[in-house]
Amino acid sequence: MAIEASRGKAPRSAKADHGFERRPDRARPERGRPGEEAPDLGHWRAGLCRHGNGDVHLEQMGVRAMSADHLKAIFRVLVALFVVLTGIAAYIGVSAFQQGQRDREAEALRDAFDIRDYIEVTAVKVHDTIEGHPIEMDVARILKRNFPGAYRVTIRQADGGTAVCSTGLIEWDYAALDQNGEPTQLPDPLLLSWWAWGGSCTDIQRRGLPPGQYTAETCHFHRSPPGYSEPVGMCWRPVALFTIFPAT
Repeated sequence: MAIEASRGKAPRSAKADHGFERRPDRARPERGRPGEEAPDLGHWRAGLCRHGNGDVHLEQMGVRAMSADHLKAIFRVLVALFVVLTGIAAYIGVSAFQQGQRDREAEALRDAFDIRDYIEVTAVKVHDTIEGHPIEMDVARILKRNFPGAYRVTIRQADGGTAVCSTGLIEWDYAALDQNGEPTQLPDPLLLSWWAWGGSCTDIQRRGLPPGQYTAETCHFHRSPPGYSEPVGMCWRPVALFTIFPAT
């Protein structure tokens, strides 16, 4: 013992039972880049430990618990959104149903429409004439009711069907009765220049059709028929055939 003390060695009793020297506890340095200060992970470690024990404090983890008022507000927003979306879906459904119903009604009106319920032409005859003379006609026409109508007359060469002139679609408001309450009558005598007035036919007939054989096609239309967005009508058959002879 005296020899060990003189050499400055620690007494044997300062060592652990197993022969290892006890060292003071030191905190393990945190790893990081050279020159950087080690991050403070105390709160994180504390949070992990508590998480492992089933006791987590959300505020220390950076999360705040929502209050009951916040949850109620979110619930009200979701309910309002649901009501709005339900209303939009209902509106789209009703609109689609109404549009389908309108389409079916329009189709039924189109199927039921017939221009002959308004006007009917059973015969058109154009008399043969000599060049330079008025061209007279006979037309059997029945006006059954008042309607916003239109007509189109086309004159063609009889041999090849080439169009000589056309009135185009001329609007005309047809009345079944005249001002005296009598059935509306055509002019007497009825001339082709009156019947085929308008478009290119007016000027050609003013000059006079040259000698030849022609046909006159007459069509009548309803300008705003039920179920349609454009004029609808028909062309009367047979077409009138007539001849203009050369003057002698």
